[in-house]
Amino acid sequence: MGIFSKINFGLTKTRNKMAGAIDDLLDSVGEINDDLYTELEELLVM
Repeated sequence: MGIFSKINFGLTKTRNKMAGAIDDLLDSVGEINDDLYTELEELLVM
């Protein structure tokens, strides 16, 4: 496995994890409010 394949694999894994976390957050919130923005910010900063 070359270096670019490893980078691609790692980025794909990260993208899938982030997308899953954001999907879970949006599914759990009934409305857009300040709490949603706070939780979204926490996810994106990690």
